[in-house]
Amino acid sequence: MLTTPVERTQAFSRVSYDINEYATAYANFTYNHTHSNAEEAPLPFDSQVDDVVISKNNIYNPFGIDFGGLTTGNPDAEWRLSGLGDRVLVADTDTAVANVGVKGKLGLGDWTYDANLGYSTLTYSQSNNGYFLGSAFAAALGPSFLSNGVPTCGTPTAPIANCTPYDIFNQQSAVANAALKSILVAVVDQDYYQYKSGELDFNGSLFALPAGEVKAAAGFAYHGLSNQFEPSALAVSSPPLYLTCLVSNEQCTSPTTGSYFSREEYLELFVPLLKDLPGVKALDLDAGVRHSEYSLFGSTTKAEFKVEYRPYKDLLARATFAQVFRVPTIEDLFSPPANSSETFVDPCNGLTAAKVAANPNLKLACQGVPTDGTFVESNGQITGLVSGNPNLKPEQGHVWTAGFVFDPSFAKGLSINATYWNYKLNEVITTLDANYSIGQCVATGSPTFCNLVTRYTTGASAGNIEVFQEPTFNLASLTTDGVDFGINYQLRNTFLGSFNFQVSITDTMSYLYTAAPGSAPEQVDGTYNKQFGNFARYRGLASMGWAGWDFEGLLSAQYIHHLQVDDPAASGVTATGAPYPPLDIGSVVYWNGSLGYNFATKTKVLLSIQNIFDKQPPIFYQNNVVNANTDVNTYDTLGRRWLLSVSQKF
Repeated sequence: MLTTPVERTQAFSRVSYDINEYATAYANFTYNHTHSNAEEAPLPFDSQVDDVVISKNNIYNPFGIDFGGLTTGNPDAEWRLSGLGDRVLVADTDTAVANVGVKGKLGLGDWTYDANLGYSTLTYSQSNNGYFLGSAFAAALGPSFLSNGVPTCGTPTAPIANCTPYDIFNQQSAVANAALKSILVAVVDQDYYQYKSGELDFNGSLFALPAGEVKAAAGFAYHGLSNQFEPSALAVSSPPLYLTCLVSNEQCTSPTTGSYFSREEYLELFVPLLKDLPGVKALDLDAGVRHSEYSLFGSTTKAEFKVEYRPYKDLLARATFAQVFRVPTIEDLFSPPANSSETFVDPCNGLTAAKVAANPNLKLACQGVPTDGTFVESNGQITGLVSGNPNLKPEQGHVWTAGFVFDPSFAKGLSINATYWNYKLNEVITTLDANYSIGQCVATGSPTFCNLVTRYTTGASAGNIEVFQEPTFNLASLTTDGVDFGINYQLRNTFLGSFNFQVSITDTMSYLYTAAPGSAPEQVDGTYNKQFGNFARYRGLASMGWAGWDFEGLLSAQYIHHLQVDDPAASGVTATGAPYPPLDIGSVVYWNGSLGYNFATKTKVLLSIQNIFDKQPPIFYQNNVVNANTDVNTYDTLGRRWLLSVSQKF
């Protein structure tokens, strides 16, 4: 897909007015408009999923049988409709953010306050072009005849006006393409988001201890979120599977709306416990508690603690513990249903009665699939249905960390840090992948996963997947731990200029998911799969910056460790009947650089080059990723590119 922003305007204003030291009023407003477009390959047409019957009585049908239709049992037929031209998506986004407030001293020691109100909106409109009107397309592929030598839709006794039969079996025909383009329509969808907030914060000193002042912060907050999705009338479909509408299934969806708000109160204390004692340069405690009440999720009270210990000035040891309560986003809850073409390998291929006897869960995963060993999925891409989930629960758990920062006085400019982190989360929010869900169904028989798949149970397509639901979902638990390590060294004012060297490394030592109660934990550290993504064990970033004589430069390297794609054929087997071995993905390093010059007129010219050596992404193959042949969320798919920018300060 090619995405090109073609227009961007922005307005910004900020006002601050001092009444006196006890009250400073402030306000800011930001408006942004973005216009962009994207272009994709011509529309894929699935006569079954799109619920269009190619009639055996169509004058262009040489096979003498009907194809397609959602519930007809007819054989399926699929094409990419090149005659429609590419799908072009045109999007306009308008955002407005406003904030007003007043802050100042309370007149009680060093206590201050800050009260503010916020309001923001986002309006998103997308015009989807390159789609057919379903009723007109069905008529063009339905029965037809020759009337005085002219192809005519319908039958001699019931001709259809303003309709030209379409020869889908010969899309290169100019006549066919003209007929197809005559039924083109645009699908225009609208999305609205709104956010409201109000906050009142206080902070200051409570009393003095021998090690210093005990400080406190307290406050109250209100946050309200809402969204409303209004699809084109052409795209409105019916639950639960949202398979048919007035255009191609790809655009079928439904209006959604939702909102929730929260009220919070918090208190945080900073307590200096010890200072300037033998073996204790400083020992401080930071403790906080927050009570939150949500309109959709009830109320909760969570705490966090931080300890910092400095045995002497060069070394800081620190540790934290925090309870986690993360509510679903407005998109997690209320995203509209959307079609998704998923790469899928069916575990029901070659299903036999013996396999079902050995694992009864296969009967739940493979409803409608014949058990004589003859079944083979007809298409490696299936229809998925991605959607929000208003029944989501908040994520809950805890996180703790421990580490140090070492700034040696004998090596000025050098800083070394390391932190161990450990997360334990329950009810983890994620979008389910069809391959993962079918695997869990086969392994556990859980209706949570088995009920997501709907198959054709009769006719020529019996056993094939009609639609696989992929909702946002709460997985049972996640446990992960690892280490972050970093080194920073600054070398200033040498005869060659000033230098800054940085290295940061993350070692993800474990990443253990449990899908549902009773499911076996799955270790995904060092692997990639479509459900969890890329979890290369090591990731790193190194950079060297330089400045001198009004020049500045930066050279950086990004490292992604090697990993494996487990069971790359997704339950498939080799020709010998053995499972496929893991697919090894090698380590990748990307080099980036920039060089700039600062003129005395406060003008800066900067040349940046990304992926200097044009490193190509590793190949994962299409059955292991979504609509690609690599992991587009991790690796650079654009190759070498450069940017020349000029900025002016006034």
